[in-house]
Amino acid sequence: MTELYLLYSRYLTDENINHECLMIITSSKQKLNAQIKNIFTKNPDEELRLEVWEHANDEYLQVLSKDLARGDYLD
Repeated sequence: MTELYLLYSRYLTDENINHECLMIITSSKQKLNAQIKNIFTKNPDEELRLEVWEHANDEYLQVLSKDLARGDYLD
């Protein structure tokens, strides 16, 4: 079984429209955690959402969706 990690950034546009942007797709927890740390170091107020998908039996199933705060990492 393979896990796929998707990391999204959320922000408001100048017109107060919620915007969500896909930032990273990886299958490595180490790369994901390094990217999360880097983002929060540069901008502690960044709003991030993490999705974890598992690949099994030729399909992907979402197993986790959570908002991240500074200091949150994937175990």
